[in-house]
Amino acid sequence: MYFPPIDSNTWGTISLSDLEWNEGSLQSLINFVEEKGPKAFIILKNSKIAIKWYGNGFTQNQNHTWNCAGKTLSAFTIRIAQTEGYLDINESSSLYLRNNWSNLTDTQEENITIRHHFTMTTGLDYNATKTYCTER
Repeated sequence: MYFPPIDSNTWGTISLSDLEWNEGSLQSLINFVEEKGPKAFIILKNSKIAIKWYGNGFTQNQNHTWNCAGKTLSAFTIRIAQTEGYLDINESSSLYLRNNWSNLTDTQEENITIRHHFTMTTGLDYNATKTYCTER
């Protein structure tokens, strides 16, 4: 499996011809994507970029929210970690996030489990003004 180099913005790519994909259909795919109005679209094959598109004035150098796709990837990763014995989703999130990861008391934080995060039942009100979660 391919992994991009550490401390680099370079990511491996793979051509449609190397994948033996129908290159003649690429434009209709891009047209379809543009009609739906996203900011970005990417297809990875074996961890390499096969197709990359940005729209609506966005570029690869801007922060983008990933919302549902991010939750799916996170849930998948957590499930693998649980299956391999690295964590239990019924444990307190504070074991991994440490104390003061929220504005709650330590006791309240300890009562929120990893499962609560993935089922969106933490009871927290998400009203962050900065949607990229780069600051507390």
